[in-house]
Amino acid sequence: LIVEFRIQPDLKFERRGHDLYCNQQVSVLDLVVGSSFEFTTLSGKTLEVRVPPKTLPYMHLNISREGMPIYGTSQYGDQIILIKPFIPDNIDSRITDSILQSRKK
Repeated sequence: LIVEFRIQPDLKFERRGHDLYCNQQVSVLDLVVGSSFEFTTLSGKTLEVRVPPKTLPYMHLNISREGMPIYGTSQYGDQIILIKPFIPDNIDSRITDSILQSRKK
């Protein structure tokens, strides 16, 4: 008996050892002031992930023990979320005016 496995890449998660990596888009405004978002883990658990104020683009957020199981133990790897910034389509003119005023100081 010959068994052949073909593993297809997942569209959301990338496995690196026991850790799972994925991308999360966050508005640049939310990176500045802080925010949170709901994140569904590979196991289906929904978590609220907090993005602290002044978070830098492409920073990693780590969720402990939400990655892949470590064979022979009761341990799990981590879920690593890469923050990818985006600029919202609609930015209130008061926000852009405030940013311009702060640059003049």
